[in-house]
Amino acid sequence: MRVAVPTNDHKTLADDLFHARGVMVYLVENKRVKSRLFRYFHFRKLFQTTNMITRYTRRYAEFLKKCDWLVVGRSHDGLEKISQDAGIRLRLSKGRLLEEIEKEIIHLKSNSHV
Repeated sequence: MRVAVPTNDHKTLADDLFHARGVMVYLVENKRVKSRLFRYFHFRKLFQTTNMITRYTRRYAEFLKKCDWLVVGRSHDGLEKISQDAGIRLRLSKGRLLEEIEKEIIHLKSNSHV
């Protein structure tokens, strides 16, 4: 199972997905984090150029389709639409540190079991 977590510094959950420097993708197997990979997406710069919004939103949605979950600190309608279109489930987390979030995500269930 793959879980994406937006972050700016590889240590804390970003306040907003679209202002995050990228996402940390966790590969979880047998209730353990098997590996981590940081995927750089500088959304803020991309979304300042309006002709790039559609192209990069589509690219981001394609990337998310490879993940089962997206862990965020807060949600909004646009994020819910993108995650729904990508077939990814949202998880709201109260944790701020990625170490805390790792403890949460090992208990999530894969979309294949939903």
